[in-house]
Amino acid sequence: MRSRTGCGTLLCAVGICGTVAAQQATPPPARASTTIEIVEPTARWFDRAKLARLVEQIVPMVEKYSELRFTKPPVVRAADDGTWIELVLAENPGARDKDLTVAITWGLYLPERDEVVLSPFLTDALMRAADGSNSERDAFARPMLAHELVHVLQEQHYQLPSRLQKTSAAWAKLMLGSLTEGHATWVEEQIGVGEFHYADYVQWSRKRHRAARRMAYLRGRDYVANLAAEGGMKAVHEALGGPVPTEREFARLALRKAGAAAPPEGPAGRAGKQ
Repeated sequence: MRSRTGCGTLLCAVGICGTVAAQQATPPPARASTTIEIVEPTARWFDRAKLARLVEQIVPMVEKYSELRFTKPPVVRAADDGTWIELVLAENPGARDKDLTVAITWGLYLPERDEVVLSPFLTDALMRAADGSNSERDAFARPMLAHELVHVLQEQHYQLPSRLQKTSAAWAKLMLGSLTEGHATWVEEQIGVGEFHYADYVQWSRKRHRAARRMAYLRGRDYVANLAAEGGMKAVHEALGGPVPTEREFARLALRKAGAAAPPEGPAGRAGKQ
């Protein structure tokens, strides 16, 4: 049985049903970000060539863990503070707390422009990481760059970010958003652990998203991880390019810890029954 907001009780168990209510019948906004001129940082610490070398370093890692290849080189740009604020608010026109939205957004993939744009905060951390910094913030910047590059692959192969952007149906928007961000987070975490040897990267990632209440990232990541555990990368690729997951199927995988056995049918499992 569904609530009047259109949110199934299974999604409340997953923890993201409030998002559906907030998105109910909301048409896709005009993409003001397409007309914003991207101005690069002018600070001395920014080095465009160094950023390009970092992208070249990360690209094969993203291809390895996603098992997809770039059909053309990704375009990655850095924004200065003014441009970044304008971009983030244009991409999130309904943000209740604008300052918080800008603060917790470190990178964007803009499918209409086919560009990744990085915040000054993330760009600065990447420059420091390229120079050998081992601080927590700077070291973790490279997997976060990988996260944005995954979105480029999603667009090149499945047009997933564009599908998310164009849909107005609340349920489809929530599921496509969870799939888009969950898949990118899953690949990001594997790169953090497998390539950069950050043993606590997964815990750090989950803590960051939980603090920002990004349940779509967390549950989407668990959905993709368990989908891969069950059906391999073939199943993941089919999901990226396939129909929107059903509520029951999403909840079944999103509520299970990666690699764990299927949970017994309890309140969450019974909730979707008529």
